[in-house]
Amino acid sequence: MKRNNHALILLIVMMFFGFSTLGHAEEKPNSGFLKVLKVGQTITMKEGFGKYQLTVIDGMKLGHKVIEIGVDYIVLEDLSGSLETYIPFSSIQGIVKIRTPGK
Repeated sequence: MKRNNHALILLIVMMFFGFSTLGHAEEKPNSGFLKVLKVGQTITMKEGFGKYQLTVIDGMKLGHKVIEIGVDYIVLEDLSGSLETYIPFSSIQGIVKIRTPGK
C-alpha cells in the first residue's frame, strides 16, 4: 500500500511539472514593441554598433521577410531565400513603422 502511495505522488508531481513547462514553451510575444511584426511581413534592417533597427513600410516588397517570431528572438530571411538571420530581442534597438498615405 505504501508503495502505491509513493507511485501516485510521483505521478502527480511529474504531471504538474510537465504541464507547467509545456505552457511556457508555447508563449508567443503578441504585445509590446513586437506587435507591429507579423510572420510573412517584409521589413528593412539596419545594423549599427551591434544593434538592429527594423523598419516596417506598408506595401513594401524589398528587404527581409519575417519568417519566425519566437519567445526571445526573430528570424529574418533575405529576398533570395538563401540567408536566414536570427536576431535576439536584446539586439533590437527599435522598430520604426512608416505608413503610406491612404493606408
